[in-house]
Amino acid sequence: MILTDDFVFLHPPKTGGTFVAAMLARLYPAGTQRVRARLGGTQPLGAPARQHVHKHAARHQIPASHAHLPVLATVRSPFEAYVSIYEFGEWRKGRANAELSRYDWDRVHHDYPSFPDLTFSQFCRVFAQVGYRLDTPDRSDLGWQTVRYAAQFAPAPAPDVTSSSHDIVTALTVGTRDVRFIHTENLNQELFERLGEVCVPEDRRRFILDAAKVLPTKGGRRPDQAWHAYYDEDLMAHVRLIDAAMLTRFPEYAELGR
Repeated sequence: MILTDDFVFLHPPKTGGTFVAAMLARLYPAGTQRVRARLGGTQPLGAPARQHVHKHAARHQIPASHAHLPVLATVRSPFEAYVSIYEFGEWRKGRANAELSRYDWDRVHHDYPSFPDLTFSQFCRVFAQVGYRLDTPDRSDLGWQTVRYAAQFAPAPAPDVTSSSHDIVTALTVGTRDVRFIHTENLNQELFERLGEVCVPEDRRRFILDAAKVLPTKGGRRPDQAWHAYYDEDLMAHVRLIDAAMLTRFPEYAELGR
C-alpha cells in the first residue's frame, strides 16, 4: 500500500498499480525529486508518498494514523488478471516460490508431469480455482481473484482460502463498498478523476492523462497478446463460475465472458 496525507492506495497484484505508484511519486515526491520540485517552483502536495508494510498490503494493515482517509485501489477483470498472472510466470518457480508454499506440489507434478510447461487452461485448473492446497480441500466453485479481493479489502480478521464461501463473499461486497476503484483498462482517466475526488487540484494531476504506461520490469504479455485469445467457451464458463462473486461485485466485467 501507499500512504499519502490525503488518501491510501491499495494495490492488488497485476492491476496497473505500478503506474499509479509512479504517478503518486510525482505528486508526493521524496528525496531529490522533492528538492527539484521545490526549486522548480512546485510545492509538493504533502509528505512524501511512502510504501507501508508491502506494496500489496491489505486494508486491515492500514495504520491508525491513516485509517480515516479515503481508500483508492485498482481493479481488473478476473479474465484478464489470470492471463496476466500466467504470463508473468512467478508460478513457474513451483516449490521455490515461497508464496506457493502451501501447495501440494507432489500432486501438481503427478497430475501435470510437464510442470511448469502448462497450457493456460491447465494453469487455471491449478492456480485460478482454489485447489491443490495442503490447507483446504479443493473448492471448484471458488476463484483466487474473489479470495484475493476479499482478503485484501476486509477489516481484520480478513478471510483467507480456508474461510467459508459466505464469509469470503461478504468480505468482498462489504469490504469494498466505500473503495474508490480505478479500472486497469482506463487507468489514466480514472486515476485523474479519483484524485479529483480526494481534492488533488486539477492542474497538478492533469499530466496523468497523457502519461505513458509504466510496466513491471520483468514478465508480462506483449501488447499483441489479447487476453480473450487465451480462452475458449468452456474456460470462460469456468471463470464465470469460480469468480461469480467478483463479477457480481463488478458487473462491468460480467459480460466480458459471454
